[in-house]
Amino acid sequence: MKNWKPKLSFLTLAGVMYLVGEFLSDPTVFGFCTRQADQNYICLADAAVSIGWPLIAAGEMLAVAGVILLFANEAGLRAWWRMSRWFLPIALIAVIFFSPTSILSLLSSSHPDYEAMTQLLGIVYIITTLVILLRARRNIGH
Repeated sequence: MKNWKPKLSFLTLAGVMYLVGEFLSDPTVFGFCTRQADQNYICLADAAVSIGWPLIAAGEMLAVAGVILLFANEAGLRAWWRMSRWFLPIALIAVIFFSPTSILSLLSSSHPDYEAMTQLLGIVYIITTLVILLRARRNIGH
């Protein structure tokens, strides 16, 4: 089956994204916070929010979508790619610009934070992926 290479590449991307997120989720890595002798952290910035947590959440969601893609046929994979090349950049922009904890925030603090927004968009992405692949499989059967 010639579709295995893009499917496994997508799963690899999800795994790398998750691992990079794990690394970046520690605020001590970039010097935002330092650990004192009593094991407490002292943070130099109030908004020492790392990009790591959204990367972890996105990596998890993309991994779930990647597992679903393992069962996709050629038509489903093409339809999924057409949706993904629009959805993922728009979701990234939404997390960056519309999350209240973002420096570039356009919303008030009554809206979900960047991790919750990433998870919500990830769930929408997984459901959309399922619908696209199931429709493609059903259309092949007729």
